[in-house]
Amino acid sequence: MAAEGGEVRTERAGPEGRVLVIVFDHPPANALGVGMRRALMQALAEAAEPGLDGVVLAAAGRNFSAATAVDAAGEGDPAADL
Repeated sequence: MAAEGGEVRTERAGPEGRVLVIVFDHPPANALGVGMRRALMQALAEAAEPGLDGVVLAAAGRNFSAATAVDAAGEGDPAADL
């Protein structure tokens, strides 16, 4: 799943796809801007689905997450507090 300002994708792994893999893929440093945090929140909501045995956080590229991007979020936006 992609979001403005960042990208997070989900994949299924393991027997019967019962493991959710959440991958940060926002080169060059996988910086957690508001858009990426929103996408992460969506992915974590998917992780609450019944029938999952586990969740793995992973990252594309050299860094898991090397920075937090400073960008504007609307007041009351839960992604701003993540």
